[in-house]
Amino acid sequence: MGYDNMDHAGWVLDQIKAVQRRKPTSRDQKAKDNRKGWFGAPLELNPFQRRAFTVLGIVGNGIYNAPIVWDSMTWWPDSLVFSWGNELATRDFQGLTDLVFLAHDASIRVSISSNMRNLQIAMHNRQRATSASRVQGHPTLEEAVASHRARFPLDHPVHREWFLEQAPKAEA
Repeated sequence: MGYDNMDHAGWVLDQIKAVQRRKPTSRDQKAKDNRKGWFGAPLELNPFQRRAFTVLGIVGNGIYNAPIVWDSMTWWPDSLVFSWGNELATRDFQGLTDLVFLAHDASIRVSISSNMRNLQIAMHNRQRATSASRVQGHPTLEEAVASHRARFPLDHPVHREWFLEQAPKAEA
C-alpha cells in the first residue's frame, strides 16, 4: 500500500476526536486556549490542514511515524507550526526533497528553522501565483523548476557536470 496514498488527515482527525473525548485537565485547557497540541486542534480539518497532513504523512513515512512533536503543534486555519524531531535530507530518505516538491504541489509555503533540539516547521496556506510577486502566490512544482532552470541553466558552474567538463585533463 505504501504511505503515498494513505488518508493521513483522517488519522489526525481520529486522534483529535479521541483525545478531545477525554475530560481536559487545566494544562489541556491552557493548550486549548493557545491552540496548541491535540486539545488546541479544530474539531474538523479544513482543506489546507488536510493537504498539510497528507504532505507530512508522506514525508514522515506515515503520519503516525512522523517525528512531529504533537504538543508543539499550533493550529491556525491557514497555518500550522510545530517541532519536527528528526533531520530532513535531499537524497537518502529524501524527506526534504519530498517536503519541497509536495509543498509546491499542495500550494503550501514551508519554512524550516532551528528550535533547540528539533527543527521548527511552519506551513502556510497559499493561493496559486497570479502575479510575479513572491509573497502573494505559490508556484506549482513545474513553475518552480522552470524558474530555477532559468536562473541556473545547465551550463552554470553550480552543476557538477560543468566542473567535470572544465577540470584540467590529466595528461597520459
